[in-house]
Amino acid sequence: MSRQYSVIIADDEPLARERLRGMVATRPECRLIAECRNGAEARDAIRKLQPDIVLLDIKMPGLDGIEVAEAIAAHNSEIIFVTAHDEFA
Repeated sequence: MSRQYSVIIADDEPLARERLRGMVATRPECRLIAECRNGAEARDAIRKLQPDIVLLDIKMPGLDGIEVAEAIAAHNSEIIFVTAHDEFA
């Protein structure tokens, strides 16, 4: 049996979360364990659940993605930043 990677999605836009959820669902080696709507939720979920992968929006209310990444730096989660903003792409 192949390894499964736990994934957290963190994005304040419902449509973006839906699209990311669909992408994760197509990957049998990935298992979605949480969805977060803002940076504080993401930070707390990452600390509690310790996912293998975090799909993290850069611009969110409260803590932005960069601040979340700094707050969870001690964790071994791989972070993939996602954004719809041209200035961050």
